Amino acid sequence: MKYYKNNSKEMQTSIYILPRENYFIPLKLVEIDSLFLPGKAALIKVIPLSLFDRDDLQFWPYTHDGVYSVKSGYRLLMEQEEMELAVTFTGGANSKVWKAIWSMRVPNRVRTLLWRAGTNSLPTKVNLVRRRVLTKDVCLVCMA
Repeated sequence: MKYYKNNSKEMQTSIYILPRENYFIPLKLVEIDSLFLPGKAALIKVIPLSLFDRDDLQFWPYTHDGVYSVKSGYRLLMEQEEMELAVTFTGGANSKVWKAIWSMRVPNRVRTLLWRAGTNSLPTKVNLVRRRVLTKDVCLVCMA
């Protein structure tokens, strides 16, 4: 994705900030407009600047030591996916659907089947692989 007009590989906004003054140099604002695409230039100009003169610190907030690992990234994605599924199937516009399902005059096993299908909790091959019950997602008929 391109954010700036010239072909430079890296642009740093820190060269446009007065040290210890924490505001953009007014004459340099025109230069920001000339270097960056209009939308990105506008975003740069509204960056809130720190009151403290400190170097930035990189950390990953999802581990105890602040260091990113593939495991922690994967865990975060899995948690987000589960939360999205829970939100999708428990509230909002779907609540009327769930009320209708639970108030149907059908055997409990039918309601339970509809609920498990709606919450993607049926033991399908995809779900079993996702939950690590199975290790391979291969069709036994066509081996694909």
